[in-house]
Amino acid sequence: MATGLLGRLRSEALGLSLADRATLAHELIKSLDGAEDHPVAVVEAWDQEIVHRINDVDDGRVELLDRAAFQKRMQSRLARD
Repeated sequence: MATGLLGRLRSEALGLSLADRATLAHELIKSLDGAEDHPVAVVEAWDQEIVHRINDVDDGRVELLDRAAFQKRMQSRLARD
């Protein structure tokens, strides 16, 4: 793929809503994995889990952390152990 096209696609994708970006990412990853590599039940279970997690984010049921906050939390946990 030409670098210019990749850049335009990336820019457009980053302009999508969180849910749409998640759906696009899922579809792209699925295209790399190859559905024939996984039993249908596994693929369906992951699809349901992804939708569940997206809904949790959209409905505010989970706390999203940026990288710095995540690292601070993990360093604190490691220091306790």
